[in-house]
Amino acid sequence: MSAASPTRCAVYLRVSKDDDSQTTENQLLDLDAYADARGWDVTERYVDRASGGKGRADRRDFDRMMGDGLRREFDVLLFWALDRLTREGVSTTFAYVEQLADSGVSVHSYTQPLLSTASENKLVRDIVLAVLAAVAEDERARISERTKAGLRRARKAGKTLGRPSKFEEHQATLAQIISSVEMRVETGELGRSEAGQTARREGVEATGLSYNTVSKYLLRLGLPGPAS
Repeated sequence: MSAASPTRCAVYLRVSKDDDSQTTENQLLDLDAYADARGWDVTERYVDRASGGKGRADRRDFDRMMGDGLRREFDVLLFWALDRLTREGVSTTFAYVEQLADSGVSVHSYTQPLLSTASENKLVRDIVLAVLAAVAEDERARISERTKAGLRRARKAGKTLGRPSKFEEHQATLAQIISSVEMRVETGELGRSEAGQTARREGVEATGLSYNTVSKYLLRLGLPGPAS
């Protein structure tokens, strides 16, 4: 009689920010150790850098994980905590878990052992799942409100939010070009009819922007329109 096949384990990890300020490495070390201690064979790791409030369509690896799970390409889904899996609310969270369970895939939360769908006490598991899903959804709403409040305070304080526009980025360079062109007109180096075309050409060379964009920005800075 052949030995039973090892349990295939998929690991799902998520962090909210797509930069180096958050990492999945700490989660991964503990989850791999957890699976290894139970004799599970980690066959796939899914990693998203996105808000847990985003749906399946907006999280590439979550969507891939669900598709693989429904095709029973793994036996167990392991994640750090329910809010790492999703913050989409009770009904949506239940739907994900039940879809996986119906396909024969059990889910396990590393930090919330009562959440395991392999638990014999389904009532306890469902109660824990409902409470944790509600808490995760509420925390998402709180994070959203804190973010909005911070933006309102910044605007009230007169702070500029977001990246500077292309105009702001190249404004000083283009202003210097206008000044240079006007000086050359005054000294007779350039004719007045050549000034606009020269400024636009030099603006394109200095900024790498398109001719039309440079022309628009120079107009905002007071340069007359293109010569006919």
